[in-house]
Amino acid sequence: FSNEEGPVRSREILQAAIHAREQLRFTYRDASGSETHREVEPYRLVLHGARWYLLGWDVGRGDWRTFRVDRLRVKVPNGRRFRPRPDPEGGFESFVVRALETASWQQRYRVRLLAPAAVIRGRAPASVAIEPDGDDACVVTVGSDNAAMVAKYLAWWDAPFEVLDSPELLAEVRLLAQRYADASRRPS
Repeated sequence: FSNEEGPVRSREILQAAIHAREQLRFTYRDASGSETHREVEPYRLVLHGARWYLLGWDVGRGDWRTFRVDRLRVKVPNGRRFRPRPDPEGGFESFVVRALETASWQQRYRVRLLAPAAVIRGRAPASVAIEPDGDDACVVTVGSDNAAMVAKYLAWWDAPFEVLDSPELLAEVRLLAQRYADASRRPS
């Protein structure tokens, strides 16, 4: 599901609509594959985690929303012009980060970390559920569409860990461990 114009051309179309303050009409495919038709007042394009997101006022839902650019197909011509609304609370970039941190993921992974819950809370985004498991450990639940990304993410917490319930995540952790072991044996 991509725009016939391609990703760069799609961003150009979105940026032009933002600049002209013209409503966009597009078909949007969510993470589960469901498609909806949207009418949005576009405000910003934001690059976050190697993906482009459109932040706009969803006219049909009467609220601010974020949309992954690679999941939308713009209908041309654009809609009518609109008057700017006040920025969402905390500003545009903060809104996008909050929306992405609390997104509902298709897959959840549970991992036991050998670190106190309070320490991990200081390092984890809002979307990560953290349950204390004694004084010196906790169980975290991380959402993602990609086990390989979670395997890489686990290193950021700088704590020993145990994968609790995902053979897919365990396989990705083992793959990374093998890559690091192989790299450490190469002469420098």
